[in-house]
Amino acid sequence: MAEARTGRGGRRRSPLWARLMVWVGVVLVVLSAGTMAAGAVLEHRYDSSVHRADLIDGSAGHEVIDGAFDYLLLGSDKRPADSTGDPGRSDTIMIAHVTADHRHAYLISIPRDLWVPIDDCGQGTGCEAKINAAYDFGGPKLTARTVEQLTGVGLDGMVIVSFRGFDKVVDALGGIRLCVDERTRSIHTGRLFTVGCHHFTGAEALDYVRQREDLPDGDYGRQRHQQQLIKAAAAQAEHEGLLSNPAKLDRVVRAIGDDLTVDTNGVALPDLVFSLRRVSGSDITMLRLPEIDGYSSDGQAIQQLDDTGRSLFTAIREDDLDTWAAAHPTLVNKNAT
Repeated sequence: MAEARTGRGGRRRSPLWARLMVWVGVVLVVLSAGTMAAGAVLEHRYDSSVHRADLIDGSAGHEVIDGAFDYLLLGSDKRPADSTGDPGRSDTIMIAHVTADHRHAYLISIPRDLWVPIDDCGQGTGCEAKINAAYDFGGPKLTARTVEQLTGVGLDGMVIVSFRGFDKVVDALGGIRLCVDERTRSIHTGRLFTVGCHHFTGAEALDYVRQREDLPDGDYGRQRHQQQLIKAAAAQAEHEGLLSNPAKLDRVVRAIGDDLTVDTNGVALPDLVFSLRRVSGSDITMLRLPEIDGYSSDGQAIQQLDDTGRSLFTAIREDDLDTWAAAHPTLVNKNAT
């Protein structure tokens, strides 16, 4: 694939408008079929609504209009700019890969308990730990660097949304229809989610996708439910005609803006919007790593990477996830609808 270098010094701080905002709660949904004129208007209008920050080191440097690209998507319980100084936790970690022809996107969930090398666990000393510890040790930049070192995938940008942002997006969309695939009891609210398709409010959806203790497959079940939320939100955004309804788009943008932080790696907004015009919710495939249980040397229950997981990272780098998905059908989340 063609690659072009994009330097980060002198970067242009173009804000992401609703398309990329909804990319976190609605990931890649509204990234299709918008007009350049609407993009320009919303770029100016919501300049103050979206938090921008240097979240990655910018080692990838691809121009998104020239090939495949990869964004890191993080769900955190705090924004990076939280005044307490506590970076919080990031229990939702996904790579969004857009193919070179910009017609398909893949979401790859990375287990929060995956045991990985982290190069700075305090005072410049490296260690091995669960991957979500990287956010606690060093925030978004260390998390991005850890994911790049693990996967060999150069990241082109990052989107971080606080957990409260998810329920705001769902409510702004008027709720979503989610199909519960297994009986789930919330340890946070006591709410029981029964098997079948139901209408969810934002609070209900967030409660549902945060559960793992009551699921037979634990965090892998939670990953699946998070992916289902994204697909459901995508379907609802398309059903609502978000792109052609400025009032609805405005409502979603205002709902999520304060809970979103983005880094586009200096890519100009019109280029990003235009390159994603052909990706819709039905063009998103959800993938996961194999579930390989293990224990760390200090007795922690962890997930481990195997050769199949490594081959997934190779497929991302080679932009050949379609072949990988066909060869590993059990690792494709077919229930994410």
